[in-house]
Parts: sequence; C-alpha cells; structure tokens
Amino acid sequence: MKHISRGIALLALAGGIAIVRADEAKDMTKRVQAGMNDFTKAVMRKDYTQAESVLKANFSPKFVYTRANGETMKLNDWLAQMKVQFAMLKSVSKMSMTISNVKVTGNKATSKETFVMVATMPNMQDPKKTSKLEVNSTSSSVWEKTAKGWMCISSKDLNETVKIDGKPMKM
Repeated sequence: MKHISRGIALLALAGGIAIVRADEAKDMTKRVQAGMNDFTKAVMRKDYTQAESVLKANFSPKFVYTRANGETMKLNDWLAQMKVQFAMLKSVSKMSMTISNVKVTGNKATSKETFVMVATMPNMQDPKKTSKLEVNSTSSSVWEKTAKGWMCISSKDLNETVKIDGKPMKM
C-alpha cells in the first residue's frame, strides 16, 4: 500500500510540474509574441530606434545568430546589419513574426519562429525604380530565464527564402 501511495504521489507531483511548465510556456509565448508584434509595428512605421529597443529588451547581450549557411553574428553586429537592411526599404506592406512549439525545461526554453515580410526597395539596376522584396523564414531559438524575464540567447535559421520581383535570391 505504501508503494501505491508513493506512486500516486509521484504521479501527482509529475503532473503538477507538467502543468506548471505548460503554464510557463504559455506565459512565455504570450510575452515573446507581444514583443514580436511590437517589433513588426515599429519596423512598419520605420521607427528603427523603437524596433532596436524592443529587440534589446528580449535578446541577451550574449545572443548569437546563426544563418542557414552557418555564418554567425553576435547581437550588436546582427542589430547593425538589420538597421542597414531596414533603412534601405522604401516601405513594408506586410510583416509578421510568430513563435510556436515553446518547450520549457527549468530556466531554459526552446521555440520555433516564422518570419514573413513583403517590402518595397530600390531596384538594384535602376534606383529610380522599385522592386518587391519577399522574405519567408523559419528559425529555432534558445531562451534563458533571467531576472529581466525570458531572453533569447541564440537563434538559428532553419530555412530562408528571399525573392526580389518574384525571383529567388541566393543567401
């Protein structure tokens, strides 16, 4: 009988831990998605200072970004590159970022993200004309719980499709 009681207690404890982790994953997803939404709104308004501020509030100073080709960048290099790229855009007609598949284990978490953007940029051959830029990508990220909340410590592109005027670009 003791073993049955102990077994039931362990199952109840494990079930409770699973519920807490599920709640934490749900809360984290909600918070991170809100940050992603703030970022996309700022970019669409061309408020790159606010966009950078949102990223810095959600990304750890030790963050490392890995492109699909294996190239890596630290946070400040990634932010600088992104600023230059966004400054080249004439307008952004569509932009979305979505977090999914969040799994929490202790003070670490993993997630998948999707990114979609449709923008207008100067044409590479004739700057007086414009081109349509379309970007679709998926990535996986690792998060760490800190005193400031969940901070992204790494993100890796799983795949990325970039088209200019409907033609795929090699990245």
